[in-house]
Amino acid sequence: MTKDCYKLLKKVKMRILFVCKHNRFRSKVAEAIFNSLSKNKEDKAISRGVKNGRQEYVAENTIEVMKGKGYLIEDIKSKLLGDKDIEWADKIVIVADNVSSETFPREKTEIWKVEDCSEFNKPKIKERAGLIEENVKELLQKISN
Repeated sequence: MTKDCYKLLKKVKMRILFVCKHNRFRSKVAEAIFNSLSKNKEDKAISRGVKNGRQEYVAENTIEVMKGKGYLIEDIKSKLLGDKDIEWADKIVIVADNVSSETFPREKTEIWKVEDCSEFNKPKIKERAGLIEENVKELLQKISN
């Protein structure tokens, strides 16, 4: 394969859908990290929740933890998962440990099983955000090769 072919391959857009239960914490964290770290600006991540949540905000502790890591998250709005999101995605990542994978296409779904935590437990938020960050970095490495 020529260098030009490799350049074209690197420009291919990868669309990632991160999913958690209410789209308030885990999937939003993954979306923010992915979109911030992706070297290919053609790549795009979105996040969705499988259930409507009563709380559609990002907790202050989560905002603080993410700011401390250099990521902005407060403007990512909570959204409910739809069929069009699944069709749009090249890869689906279920970030949560409490979301079933049965309704997602197996060939493009990956499961991380990150546990949820209280919005008031800052140490757990830091721990979970760190785990999600590690997983996102591994995902970015996989899709850039």
